[in-house]
Amino acid sequence: MIELTPETLAMLHLPAEERALACMREIWIDYPAASRAMELVMELVKLPRRTYNPGMLITGTIGAGKSTMVQRWADLSWEPNSRWGRRIIYVDMSENTNELNVQKRIIEEIGNRCERPYIRTAREAWRAIEDFNIGAVIVDEFGETEETSIARIWKKNLLSARGLAGKRWKVNLILVGTDAFAETVMGNEHLRSRFTSRRQTMKSWLFNADLAGFIAAYESCMPMKQYSAVTTDSFLSTLLQHSLAPPEGGDAAVASLRLIIDLFAEAHRYALLHGQEYVDEKTLRDTHFYMSNSKPTVEWESLKVLVDSE
Repeated sequence: MIELTPETLAMLHLPAEERALACMREIWIDYPAASRAMELVMELVKLPRRTYNPGMLITGTIGAGKSTMVQRWADLSWEPNSRWGRRIIYVDMSENTNELNVQKRIIEEIGNRCERPYIRTAREAWRAIEDFNIGAVIVDEFGETEETSIARIWKKNLLSARGLAGKRWKVNLILVGTDAFAETVMGNEHLRSRFTSRRQTMKSWLFNADLAGFIAAYESCMPMKQYSAVTTDSFLSTLLQHSLAPPEGGDAAVASLRLIIDLFAEAHRYALLHGQEYVDEKTLRDTHFYMSNSKPTVEWESLKVLVDSE
């Protein structure tokens, strides 16, 4: 049996419609690759500040949960009595594609986080870093600025990556991107020399006990009144088969954790709205058809599962 969390148990008295919405709330379930990455970053930001402060690279497939993971770190680091040692600034370059200058976006986000909207210059940002004990800056989708910006801006961003590690900024720069970005880093001497010694790759997550454990933990957050056998081979294979993104060319079909979680949570919402207090393989199939109005496009034998949830 899977025991519900105390927070989830407290929801069971609510009407089915409210519990259905609660199934879609933000839920974080830890997993080995995420725990390892967090340990590395926590150690990094606690290091003494020096003339050069080392950086880190986090890469993985699209849908790997990278963005959700690093945003969570930043939020936790700003909580009272946080065990992070120093605070983290998170910048998502995809949020404002009209401004692809990495340093400008970092300064803007420092102003937002520190509630100092007047911050416009590097010198003002340095002061805030000192005042608020900021130890790291995470830049998500850094590599995408190479694809979409002109050469002059890309060169500025490369220069920023170098300068942020210096004695004035005093922060550890953590870059987040896809597997393709890892190739960009390895092919650029400015990035390669700074971000290849500390790395975390969100690798493929196979159909095994780790996946079953993750789903069981997620099930403990679903406010259902009846038991659901979500860790059986039959249920997991059905979940994965219906979470596949169509493959490109000769590539294997991919089920990212983002798609897995979306279907899993939606199946619980669908069940509750149809008077059912549990989920099974039929619920997954019905939910998939409801969401996409189609049957699975890929057979189970050709799927590849990824440990990703972004």
